[in-house]
Amino acid sequence: IARERRDAFLPNAVLDSWRLGARMPSDAIEPFTTDTSEDMRWRALFALGRARAPEGGKAILRAATDRSPILREAAMRALTKRMTDTSSLPVANVKNALLRGFDDGRPAVRINALGAAASFTDSTFAPRAINLLGDADQNVRVAAAQALATMPGAVAARALAAAFDKKDATWALQQAALAGLARVDTAAFNARAGAWLSSADLRERLAAIGDWGSIKGASEATFRKALNDLDPAVQAAALTAWRSSAPRGDSAVILAARLRLGSPRAEVRGAAASVLRGQSSTSDINPLVSAWRASAGNTDAQLAILLALHDLARRVPDLLAQMQDPSRQAFLARPSDAVVRGEAARSWPELAARWGAVAPVETGRTLEDYRGIVRTLMLAKSNPHVTIETDLRGSLDVELLAHEAPLTVANFLRLVDRHFFDGIRWHRVVPNFVVQAGDPTGTGNGGPGWAIRDEFNRLRYAMPMMGMALSGPNTGGSQWFINVTAADHLDGAYTIFGQVSGSYVPLYRIVQGDLIRTIHR
Repeated sequence: IARERRDAFLPNAVLDSWRLGARMPSDAIEPFTTDTSEDMRWRALFALGRARAPEGGKAILRAATDRSPILREAAMRALTKRMTDTSSLPVANVKNALLRGFDDGRPAVRINALGAAASFTDSTFAPRAINLLGDADQNVRVAAAQALATMPGAVAARALAAAFDKKDATWALQQAALAGLARVDTAAFNARAGAWLSSADLRERLAAIGDWGSIKGASEATFRKALNDLDPAVQAAALTAWRSSAPRGDSAVILAARLRLGSPRAEVRGAAASVLRGQSSTSDINPLVSAWRASAGNTDAQLAILLALHDLARRVPDLLAQMQDPSRQAFLARPSDAVVRGEAARSWPELAARWGAVAPVETGRTLEDYRGIVRTLMLAKSNPHVTIETDLRGSLDVELLAHEAPLTVANFLRLVDRHFFDGIRWHRVVPNFVVQAGDPTGTGNGGPGWAIRDEFNRLRYAMPMMGMALSGPNTGGSQWFINVTAADHLDGAYTIFGQVSGSYVPLYRIVQGDLIRTIHR
């Protein structure tokens, strides 16, 4: 291979080598950790850490004290308990490196050090992690609360309770502290979660019932209260949480799910079907088919019902033959949703054969629709830009990449022009990873009422890029995210349709629950 061609593809080859799994040539990648190029060193460290390659352990531990903050950030992300064990690194040395990371001047390094420390479930980290609950960076505080949830003992429990009760605590910190208390001090959790379950704020009710789901054997009365909530999102969350808390096969939760297959709301029917997956019987066929019929147009609900029926078919070999009954034939009719047809093609070939091929996909667009997108976006002299005005954190300038993802950009601008995003919240923020918005309900379960197809391109999440959030292939709608740090593992899986072109500073300040005032061209 010519030298210039090798130099062109080598950086990406090193970065993507982790995708080879057990076939990754770790011994060939490790020398790049001492390359003269900082970028190549980072790529090698990222790949070795992502693959948890034993050959990379010593290099990653060395990088924890590198002068470059980017390399320290990569090293801290990789120094987990699993990496330590795989590489036979001295545990004491790794812990000391992580503790130094707690004091690093770069917030991203502190966040990654906390995340790696959490993997050790070691309470000796707690006293130092507690100090970061008062960090100047709000996302470091959240990461500290999340890490303390893995450090059992009274010290962590008291700190989490105090963090929740602080007057200046952001909603994100309170949410993380409450989730942590559910793991380390259920009494303290119950004292605070009860108020959230009765809150007028939907986000608080959802957070509380979700956290109760992490407590094995939690009170049945709590879940029943949430099932009577006026909001269907809370009802659906209650079913999911109760299933997680209760013993497998618990008759009370199964009965509750059966009763709600007939709910007027699709999200509740979907949650009920998910509870029944693996627990259903032939008496559930008619209610599941009725729920299927009522859920036409709701991808998530129909997928859940499909999977519940498929699981039942494994125990009832003639289930599809039984669907020939006139009252059940609706299930054998070809669904309009290509995502649902695609799931059947992957998991239930016998049903897929009756439904027919996944393609063609009914897009609902005319040829003139596509011509309009070409005229207004692809033939324009420059890419469109939008400004995301956030409350308290400043404004972000985003260039929309019309040539790389024209349909996605057109969909996004359609929503912008309708002021769809005005007044919504950043409903998901993972410290030093992504910030996500686009759900008008603020819960992560909302959308515009339609889905668009994926548009993969050769762009990468190497810098802050705007990507479509998905619940499966071709399920994008209104939810989108921006990566805060390089995220190679997202490449080729989530459509990239924009990039932050102005200052990154507001992006790093965003905390879960923050408000988006408006998005405009």
